[in-house]
Amino acid sequence: MKRLTLLLSLLVFGCSTPEPGSSVVGSWVTTAEPTYRLSLAEDRSYKMELASDRVEGRWLLRGDRLTLTPKTINGMTEDEAFLKSNKEIMEMGRSTIDVQKTMAMWELTVSSDGQRLTSTGQGTGIAPVVAEFRRE
Repeated sequence: MKRLTLLLSLLVFGCSTPEPGSSVVGSWVTTAEPTYRLSLAEDRSYKMELASDRVEGRWLLRGDRLTLTPKTINGMTEDEAFLKSNKEIMEMGRSTIDVQKTMAMWELTVSSDGQRLTSTGQGTGIAPVVAEFRRE
């Protein structure tokens, strides 16, 4: 009888799972310079404030892997940002936006305690940024 009670308790209480992604929703900040701020919303959208740019997009959590897929930079689509960047290069000899770096996907690993997000900056199409975020 005790085994049955234990089994039923595990089924009722121990097997409930949180809403997918709820563990990462919230505000994050990098642990070292430069300071980046990341806000993950329940609707799977995100906003990231980099040194001088603001990137917005969608996020997906699979296991302990968090993928950030950018949609806009400073309110511009990738094509609009490339046009602006090319214009700045023609007029000033340099661009204020590194579109390829800023519009690359981020792959982050969620720590087992859910308090840190870590990016190695490796992989095809992945933002070449090594960073660690902590909950704000």
